[in-house]
Amino acid sequence: MVDHPRVEGHPDVRGADLDRHRERVHARAPVHDPVPAGVDRRERDPGRHRLTALVEGIRALGGEAAAEADDLVIGGGGLRGGLASSGGDHRLAMAFAVGALAGARPSEVVGMEAAAVSFPDFVGTLRSLGAAIEVIG
Repeated sequence: MVDHPRVEGHPDVRGADLDRHRERVHARAPVHDPVPAGVDRRERDPGRHRLTALVEGIRALGGEAAAEADDLVIGGGGLRGGLASSGGDHRLAMAFAVGALAGARPSEVVGMEAAAVSFPDFVGTLRSLGAAIEVIG
């Protein structure tokens, strides 16, 4: 029998039961003025588009995620690994890269060059911390 450690802050939740629990992370879309019809949906509601892209990326990396209203709901169990696309968004590129490092198998993030918008040496910094990252292409 394996004795699972207690989860900090949740004394009633044992390690073996974690996959039955979900953490909620709020990803609220910013309030903005209406945009005329005919404009790309991503421009009309960029927060919602990022939330949807985040859910898709987590799923692509083998995790469980869903968007419920303005909430990001992530299931337990970690990431298995896979192929995710940043869609050219620097925040998603970095989030997926960090998530991929925790995956059970090798993963690929398409569009990592987008990270340079806000963190030009992101990949180099991760490597300096011991991450095994290969830039393809």
